[in-house]
Amino acid sequence: MRNKRGAKIKLITDAELKQDLEGFYDRLEATRDKLAALPTEYLPYPQHKRREQKRRVYEDEIAHVKRLIAIAEEALTTESV
Repeated sequence: MRNKRGAKIKLITDAELKQDLEGFYDRLEATRDKLAALPTEYLPYPQHKRREQKRRVYEDEIAHVKRLIAIAEEALTTESV
């Protein structure tokens, strides 16, 4: 099967989706752990800046993985065409 641009498309099975979901949940948990491990106490500005940068990266990763989970779960619940 090919898409409109002629690139080959691989169909994903439900088993592969479930395996991906497990990986997404593991990735989500690991990122949440990293976020929780960031220091919460007062820090000098340079360290505070680095902590806030890491916090934003972790929060962005969490949001991204949640979107991936939603897509995978939707794919599991819909009928294939």
